[in-house]
Amino acid sequence: MKRHQGLVFIKQIPIRGLELHEEFDAEWLLKACQRQETDLYQPVGGATFRGTATKEGGETVRIQGHLDFKVRYICHYCQDPLELDVAAEVDRVYLPAKNVNPEKELDFFSRGECSYYRHDCVELTPELSEEILLSLPMFPPFEQDEAGRCVWCGKTMHEALALTAPEGEKTEQNQKEKKISADAPKPPDPRWARLKNIKLD
Repeated sequence: MKRHQGLVFIKQIPIRGLELHEEFDAEWLLKACQRQETDLYQPVGGATFRGTATKEGGETVRIQGHLDFKVRYICHYCQDPLELDVAAEVDRVYLPAKNVNPEKELDFFSRGECSYYRHDCVELTPELSEEILLSLPMFPPFEQDEAGRCVWCGKTMHEALALTAPEGEKTEQNQKEKKISADAPKPPDPRWARLKNIKLD
């Protein structure tokens, strides 16, 4: 039986469960990311959800799976655009809105996993959109190796600051480096080395 994107009809779920495979386009992913109210991440392409829908106790439905997508962000060091693969785990219980058991509702809400469905149909898109927001890091990922270099772009903090500093600051930094170099002791001229062996009576 043909399914509609983002919709799971309860009657279509067999005893063994229903395999789910949903492809969401770039426009849908962009709208989901924009709900974060920040420009830290920009979506790259669309998103893919793979999982299962199973019945638990009559009309209770459980959706489990993972949502895979990719976003672009700016490196904290070099300010270059980098890409991050995100895999959001989904595990949510849906109860029929027409007949809610308060005790069961309280149990599911205590785990933050409960949603409702109407007209014998579970709509996946609102919860999947929410999972995208929850799976994105609060700050762009950053990691250093033992040498103090960013594992993504390979630059040190000093190199990154030199690349991203305003022109005035770059000029001032270059002048400081030149001054340090000028003040450093210089090696002796090798042409005077023979004079050291001359002994005066």
